[in-house]
Formats: sequence, C-alpha cells, structure tokens
Amino acid sequence: MSDRARAARQEFARRLLAERSLIDFCAYVDPDARISDDGDPFVNSWYRAAHLQLIAHYLELAESGELWRDVPGDGKKTLIITTPPRHWKSSLVSRKFPAWFVGRRKSANRPHQVILASYGATLAEANNRAVLELMVQPRYQSVFTGIQLSSKSQAVNEWSLAGEPYPTAVAAGVGGGLTGQGADVLVIDDPIKDRAEANSATARARLWGWWEDVARTRLNPDGFAVIVLTRWHPDDIVGRLLDQQKREPGAERIVHLRLPALAETPAEREAAASQGLPWDSKDPLNRDPGFALWPERITAEEHEATKRAAPTSFNSLFQGRPSPEGGYVVGRDNFKFLPQAPKTHIKWVMPVDWAYTEKQVAPRHKSDPDFTAVGLLGLWTPSGNKEDARLVLAFADRIQADQHGAKEFVKRSILALGRGVPVRSAQDGIDRLFLSSMRSDPQLLPYSIKNLPHLPGDKVTKATPWMEMAQAGNFYIVVGAWNETFLSSVEQFPHGAHDDLEDMISVGAHYYGLGYKSRQVSAAVVQGFGK
Repeated sequence: MSDRARAARQEFARRLLAERSLIDFCAYVDPDARISDDGDPFVNSWYRAAHLQLIAHYLELAESGELWRDVPGDGKKTLIITTPPRHWKSSLVSRKFPAWFVGRRKSANRPHQVILASYGATLAEANNRAVLELMVQPRYQSVFTGIQLSSKSQAVNEWSLAGEPYPTAVAAGVGGGLTGQGADVLVIDDPIKDRAEANSATARARLWGWWEDVARTRLNPDGFAVIVLTRWHPDDIVGRLLDQQKREPGAERIVHLRLPALAETPAEREAAASQGLPWDSKDPLNRDPGFALWPERITAEEHEATKRAAPTSFNSLFQGRPSPEGGYVVGRDNFKFLPQAPKTHIKWVMPVDWAYTEKQVAPRHKSDPDFTAVGLLGLWTPSGNKEDARLVLAFADRIQADQHGAKEFVKRSILALGRGVPVRSAQDGIDRLFLSSMRSDPQLLPYSIKNLPHLPGDKVTKATPWMEMAQAGNFYIVVGAWNETFLSSVEQFPHGAHDDLEDMISVGAHYYGLGYKSRQVSAAVVQGFGK
C-alpha cells in the first residue's frame, strides 16, 4: 500500500471515529489543540486528558440515554458536571458537544434542538458563535456530510439547519425568556457570574426560579439538561438540585460528576460526608490522594499553593465542595478586624499545637497529616476591666513537617516574637516531649516555655469559650496574609480535615483562664496589664 493510500485510509478512519466518539471528534476538528507542535494533532491532543475523556463519556451516555438507565424515577433528566476553573469545560461541553450532538442526531434523523444558556446572554452567544464557526469548517463537514446551515438563520442568538422551520439552537442568558423554544439538550454553562452574585440570596432565588419555571419546562420529551459549572456557594443551583434529589428521590433524575482539582484523602471524604457536602466513595478517575486533575496544565504544587492562600475558595471553586455559609460554629462574620495590634492594655501568649508527621506527596503516599500550629494571641482590656476583656489574634501559622522541621518552625517563631512573650502548649504527650527539648535549646533558655495543666473535654468543648467570645463580637483579628487560611479553617470546624489552628487558639484561651467551667477572665490575668 502506498503512503498516499495509507494516509487516505487513516483519514477515513478518523472521520468515522469522530462521528462515533466525542473526544475523537474534538481532536479531529480542533487540530490546534495539540500538546506539541510536532505531534499528531489527532493522537497528541489536549482533549485526550483523562478528565475530558471522562466528561465526554458521560455526555455520550447522556446523548444515547444510557446514563439514566439505572437512575430511578420518571422526572426530568439532568447531568451535573462540576469542575475547577481553567480545565476546558466550556470548550468541550458548550462548544464541541453541541456541534457533535446536532450533527450526530441530524444524520440519524433524531431530534436535535439545542439551548445554550449562561449567566449572561453575551457569554451564551459567544458559545453559540463558536458552534456555528465549527460547523462550517471543512473538517466538520467531512465528518457530518450533508449538514448545512440555513442561509436565512445564522444569528449568534439563534440559528437553524437548512430546511428546518424551527430554530436548531438558541442562546440565552439566565433569566431570559425561551418562549416557544424546545430543547433536546439544554446546556447551562456557568450560570453564576461571580462570588458577589453567588452570595446574593436574591440572585440565587432568581436563578432557581428561572430553572424551575422557564429552563426545565423547555425540555422536549426524552430531552435532558447538562449543567456545567464551577461551584461558588452551597445553596447554588447544584446544591438545591442535590437537596431536592435527597428529599424526593426520582422527582428529578440527576447524575452528578464532580471532578476535584486534587484527589481527596479518606479523611477529606469523611469530613465532607459528615457536613452533608458532595462526596464520592472513590475518586472518579481512580487517582491517588493529592494527584492533580490535569497535571500537564496545572500541577499539584500549584493547586496546593492556591489552597494555602485561600482554602475556602479552593474547596469551593476547585474541589466542588463549598462550605456552608457562616460556618458550623462561627464564621468570618463573627470576627472583627484591626489594622494593627493594640499597644496597651494587652497581654500576649504564643500558643502551640504540636504535630510531627511530615506532609506526604501523592501518588506515593496517601496521608494528609496534622499541622504544627503557632500563633500570637492577646487578651486585651482597653478599659482595664476584666469584664471588658477581648481576644486579639495577631498572627497564626502552621506547617506539616517531621519532628525536626516542626521544632525548627516553632523555634523561628519564638525568636521572632521576643523574650517577653510566654510560650505555652497543652499537657499532652507530644507537647510535653517537644517542649522538654525546646527548653534545653541554648538559644531558648531566656524564654518562658511551659505546658499548661490538662483541660478535659473534646475539641469543641475546649474551643467553646473563645468561639463564644467571637459570637459575642469580642474576638479581633489583626489584618494579615494569614487571615484567609485561619478563617477558612474555622468555618469548617469541627468537620474540617484539620483543626490544628483551632486547637492552638484553645491552648491560648486556656492560658488566659477561659476554661469551659469558667468563662470569666480571672482578675489575676488582668492584673498588671501595662499601658
């Protein structure tokens, strides 16, 4: 066989694959999406990423109807796909899939009407324009021969195939009207614009009302909806649909594909389950804990950096598990902020909560051990009266490290604070061991480093005194880069994967006499506060 004949046969085979397989279609019609300039665009395509292939598989099952075969009930069919930002969800779901759906369905003389919706009409129309531009390309035409657009209807908000009296595809913003338009597939991509809109109860109610009264009513018999988004809020459209499914099984036939940016540990899954948040018994891609969703584009280390900078946002946007608003015990709204620490009428302590297990990196290791946490906590009485006592957290930090790394981390923190600040830990085995070795360090001999008497009770009991002060508006935080990490952790307490920062604050509160038996600040603590 000649090279020319072999190439022709290969081209024909790829067209057949593109008609049958959504990912093969993407790789074929978008040759620019190659991983390297010298690679075969069909084989060496970014669309071959594991998470995109899984999404495409779910979409293929939805198109055939097989996706809902084992889903009980007779309600409307909805596929929910939650992904992190910048993982090509829109390119696949809102631009390639509709073009493939129309071509495949039209070629088989099956219903093929499409509605594309997003938070605004401009974004929806941009996706629709991309579909139109794709369908007139020679590569598309070679896969779905005979598919022609109407010369009279090619607007970005509405277009039709040649010879069809009704619109084939309509684009609309969330909240817009869809009167008279049916859908065999309704694709809703990013129905929420930003954090401000997500946090607006009015905006959430408006989106839900549009879904209930407008969008889902447009589904034709045997039609289905695809909702693809990055999650911002637990009460968003996905949260409400999942809650509805729990309350009324079968009323809506829902399949949820959640693709977290980092594969979760068993502890994170257990924490999510205990909070009533979306969780899976195993990773949808069978990744080891800590493995990135698309490591060729965004590494696990980059995700970890994002997580450290903004844990709550990371859990929401990248992991698809938004925390309940306001927290379980206290939320960020309970804390007050200071531009700088008070200079007078304040007594400081450096509380420490110890751990010595080093952070392990997936895929070789599956552990996500505790942190060693340190802070600078002050008891502030502006009036000098113990009844006016307030807590001030001027600094908080944590590290996952082995025994040597944890000791060095705490030592650096002690030296940075100066000799006037006592260092205190709980009366636990690990804490006693660590502080004993710290006291023998020549550089730390001038410092007051001690364990506190044992305080009985569980974590929540020990945290109750300072959390009650926060609820009463008497807990202040000095503005700093560490704020988000602390607040995000507190909002997940006591169900978060880690509670080291909370335990550290509890140590400091215990030092000030804020035990669970007596929530009053002792006169001895207040006495001697300097000006």
